[in-house]
Amino acid sequence: MQQPESATLLIIDDETLLRRAIIRVLQREGYRCLDVPSAAAARAVLADEDVTLVLCDVMMPDEDGLSFIRWLREQPIQPALLMLTASECPRSINEALSLGAHGYILKPFQPNDLRIRIASALLRQQERQKQLNQAHEDTLKRLMNAAAFRDNETGAHIQRLGLYASEMARLLSWGLKRRSQLKLAAAMHDVGKVGISDAILLKPDRLTPDEWAQMRSHTLVGYQLLRDTGIPLLEMAARVAHSHHERWDGAGYPERLAGDTIPIEARIVAIVDVYDALCHARPYKEAWHEDDVIAYMRKRRGKQFDPMLLDLFIDNIEIMRDIRLRLPDVSPTGEAPEEVVW
Repeated sequence: MQQPESATLLIIDDETLLRRAIIRVLQREGYRCLDVPSAAAARAVLADEDVTLVLCDVMMPDEDGLSFIRWLREQPIQPALLMLTASECPRSINEALSLGAHGYILKPFQPNDLRIRIASALLRQQERQKQLNQAHEDTLKRLMNAAAFRDNETGAHIQRLGLYASEMARLLSWGLKRRSQLKLAAAMHDVGKVGISDAILLKPDRLTPDEWAQMRSHTLVGYQLLRDTGIPLLEMAARVAHSHHERWDGAGYPERLAGDTIPIEARIVAIVDVYDALCHARPYKEAWHEDDVIAYMRKRRGKQFDPMLLDLFIDNIEIMRDIRLRLPDVSPTGEAPEEVVW
C-alpha cells in the first residue's frame, strides 16, 4: 500500500473544528494533510499541490460537494476521493459513488473508520494508478517502435538515449518517478519523424534547404502528437520532442529558445543524442572515436550545450560508455534489433 509519507490528503469542510479533528487523527498515521473550508479554496490548492486523496463534505455553503467532484472528475489528475456526510442520504451517496468516490464517512466520524477507509481508498487508487501508468508507457513504446521502424536509427539507439538520460537524472538527484519518466520521454525525442515523408527521411544525399525545413518540422509534429494530455509522462515527452534541437546560445530550432528557457529534459537529451549519434556509424558517416566526440562537444560548451550539464556528462563518461558498449546497434547474431525492448 502507498506509504503514508508519500500521500497528501486534502480535507474540504466548512466546519473548522471537524477539519482539525480529522487532521489530528490522520497526522498520527503519517499523512501530510491540507485543509480548506470551501470548494473554491480547494481548486486553488489542487492547482499547486500534488494531492493523493480528497476528503470532501457533501453539503457546503458556497458549492455542494457533488458539484465539486463533477468538476474534479474532469481534471487530468485524478486523486482518490471520499465523501463526508452528516446523514446516509441514498441519493447523494449513490451519485457520489457513480462519480467515482471510493466511499463515504459519516459525521461525527469514528477514528478507526476514518483510518480504514482512507487506507482502503489509497490502496485502490494506487492499483488504478499503476494500470494508468502502464497504459501510458505502452502508448509511448508503440510510438517509439513506429518511429524507429521508419527512421535510420536503431532500436538500440533509442534504448541508449533513455538510459543515458536516466543516468543524468540520477546524477542530478532527481526522484525515481521523474527519472523513470525521463527514460521513456528521452526515447521519444524523434517521434515526430513519423510525419516526415520517406523521400526526405531516407534520402541518402544532402538535403535541400526546403527539405531541411521539412525535416526540422519533426520537432513540431512530435510536440503536437504528445502535448495537452495532462499526463506528466506524455507532457515531459512533448517538451523533449519539441525542444531537443534548441541550443544554449539561442541558435537552435524550432523556437530559438536559449539558456534556462529550454526545458531541462530537452537540454539533457540534446547532449546524449549528439554523443550517441557521433559514436555510432550511420549510412551517411563512419563512427567517431569517443575522444573526438568529447573534444567536439567541449568546443560547443555554452554554445550548443548547457555548460553545467555537459560537464556533468563528461565527468561521468565511464557510466555513459558502459551503456553504449552494453547496447550495440548490432546484436551478437549480427542482426539489428527490430524494436525497442525495455
